Amino acid sequence: MSFEQARRAAEKHLGRLKASGRALRDPRPEASFTGARSAVLRVDKSQAHLVIGFLGTTITSRDRHALELLNALLSGQSGRLFMELRDRRHLAYSVTSFNHEGQEPGAFGLYIGTSPDRVDEARRGIWEQVLRLRDELVPAAELESAKRYLVGAAEIDMAHLSTVAQSMALDELLGLSYKEPFRVARRMEGITPERLRDVARRYLRPDAFAEALVTPPTTARNERRTSRGHGRRFRNLPACFADRREGDVLDGRVVRRRDVLPDGESGRAGALSSPGDFGLMGMANVVIGLSGGLAQLGLSNAIIQRENIRHEQLSSLYWANLGSSLLTAALLWAVVPLVVMYYREPRVAPVLYWMAAIFTVQAVGQQFIALLQRHFEFRMLAIVEIVGSIVGLGIGVVMAVQGFGVFALVGSQLGQMAARTIFLCAIGWRRWRPRLHFRWADLSGFIRFGLYQTGERTINLLAANVDYLIIGRFFGETALGFYVIAYQLATLPLHKINPVLARFALPVMSRLQNDPEKVQDTYQRILQAVAVINGPLLLGLYLTAEPAVITLVGPQWGDAVPSIRALAVMGFLKCLINPGGAVLLAKDRADIGFWQNVGAALSNALVFYAAIHISVLTLAWSYSALKLLEFVFIVYIVRRLVGFNMARFVGYLKLPGAALLVLAVVTVAADYVGLTYFGAARWPSSARLGLLVLVGGAGYVATLLALDRALVLSSAAAFLKARKEK
Repeated sequence: MSFEQARRAAEKHLGRLKASGRALRDPRPEASFTGARSAVLRVDKSQAHLVIGFLGTTITSRDRHALELLNALLSGQSGRLFMELRDRRHLAYSVTSFNHEGQEPGAFGLYIGTSPDRVDEARRGIWEQVLRLRDELVPAAELESAKRYLVGAAEIDMAHLSTVAQSMALDELLGLSYKEPFRVARRMEGITPERLRDVARRYLRPDAFAEALVTPPTTARNERRTSRGHGRRFRNLPACFADRREGDVLDGRVVRRRDVLPDGESGRAGALSSPGDFGLMGMANVVIGLSGGLAQLGLSNAIIQRENIRHEQLSSLYWANLGSSLLTAALLWAVVPLVVMYYREPRVAPVLYWMAAIFTVQAVGQQFIALLQRHFEFRMLAIVEIVGSIVGLGIGVVMAVQGFGVFALVGSQLGQMAARTIFLCAIGWRRWRPRLHFRWADLSGFIRFGLYQTGERTINLLAANVDYLIIGRFFGETALGFYVIAYQLATLPLHKINPVLARFALPVMSRLQNDPEKVQDTYQRILQAVAVINGPLLLGLYLTAEPAVITLVGPQWGDAVPSIRALAVMGFLKCLINPGGAVLLAKDRADIGFWQNVGAALSNALVFYAAIHISVLTLAWSYSALKLLEFVFIVYIVRRLVGFNMARFVGYLKLPGAALLVLAVVTVAADYVGLTYFGAARWPSSARLGLLVLVGGAGYVATLLALDRALVLSSAAAFLKARKEK
């Protein structure tokens, strides 16, 4: 619609509206706001709710955007209030801040929901954060992260033309320019830490605030019965909190500055569920993953693929792998500043420095994993993985409770890798002890295969992590954290179940590489098993995303639900693509896999870059579309290599397809009936999830048994046998 068309439409439909004849009255201006005001409401509630408010600013004030930045620093799950008062000190079940402005001065406030017997402690905690903003300069990295968040949120709001039109019209009516919605980034650029502190001192005044407390009747001891007494209490507040120094005592508790860890990342009992932590680890893991391909040189799969291999060759391969890993760790340290520049996030640097140790630790035992796979000793590998997981989990939990924040995740990964390596060395050095022997000639034939594997792995990781790179760059660690948890849930079957089905695929197909008919039959049966086992898990995740997220990772991750649905589709397609890679390696065509991943990396980069300008959700759905195209491509390539009848191939997928359709219909119907007639919206999320899983799973299994009972029972037996061997 053009401007003239819009004007004519407005005149046609609105032009005959009659004025009321009464002039609008300006609101009475707020009187000078000084002193402390308080209000207490005693109601029959189990929790206490405390709000502390300050007189805000107008929509035309130059301080408006600075107050928005202060609000961004305090609010949200990566904000100071949440991380300090909820995660570290367990004072709140809900805590946030808010900022409102209008033609008249608005309000800036802080809210906390807490236990009635901890109101005073919660009040002190809020004032600590307020006075910290008044007394200290906000670190540049934290300020830059808050700016990126606000700019990104503004860009998301402007994604729809209706929102743009509404914002432009409203800003014109309020006396601002219609261009104001597009000036957010420029307004933010001029705000320095010094100016932010000045604005905090101007508005967040301990001598001019209002407090409202809603509390149970039994907590009168936490209340100040008169506004006069309440005001006297808080007029002395600055003397209690101002001019804090390292080691000062506050109400019997030592207050120390946090210089060791990045600001906002220390002291967190619930660190493993923080979006900011997952976001920082997502940024770091992209770099670690890309470097890992270079560290291993693809030699592990070369050992599995080769039919005959001498002990001297194994020794040379062992020392080559260890040397390349040490070199990779050194190179990673060198490129950390470049990574920080790309993400514009200094807090990722110490994470990368510590994570570089993974390469050296892993290299010591990596060859023994390949040798155990080569000899089909999957049960021993399972023990190694279980021991490593238990050790890593224990270290991560202990570090999280001790307040190490994101470094609890780092410690968990390092601990898991160290435990696995110790266990592998105890096995491998007894059976395949490498000699002090190295010859370049021993690497002949392995290097070509390994280089293609390295290139393929690196490009594959780049293609798989372009989304992390783009989201981390444009939206920061918190938005990336929500996406990371969505991605991890959606790809859980790929990492936990697919290895059970596919780990033996490469050794088996390598043994059968000269018999194309057996290779194609193995490929199609594995593909069917993947669809039968992973399909219901990922379709179920799509259909039950909301109760599943609340039950598995907590209600604070609710913003990840839309991305989980989109990425569940992507995860299922990835599971179907995965067995095709074993065929390429078995046929010694790692070069095809390499170029396939080059194409995937380029297409992902182009599509994701375009999608991120719309929203993160658009990027997630575009990921699923690209994986669908990649699945079609890999099926075409496998058919060219080993040949198979397409009708027979489709026939293998009819069984899981029909069962998945029944699962979807039954689950949606059960959810509708539960919400409409039984009030399931008021049930605990675990109860709702349990009902949907039970009903949908029963329908799925019944359909499988009705269509092909013998195949289902034989497949289940084969899976359990593989699981036991793994």
